[in-house]
Amino acid sequence: MVITHELGHHYCHHLGTAADPRKELAAERFAGAAMHLSKMSLDAALSAVPILDERPSKSHPGRADRVKAITDG
Repeated sequence: MVITHELGHHYCHHLGTAADPRKELAAERFAGAAMHLSKMSLDAALSAVPILDERPSKSHPGRADRVKAITDG
């Protein structure tokens, strides 16, 4: 999941740009979609959730928003 999230940043042309919670959510949606297309379960896609901070920061959304983005993907 973490690798597909980082690939999402590459796919969405985020590399070398400023951190932004919206970009993180786009990478999460990409990762969720990639996991789904790879026939991985939603549980597998959400496997990295315990390492995510519950609270949002200036650069990353909170856990609940990230879970929603993965699930939507």
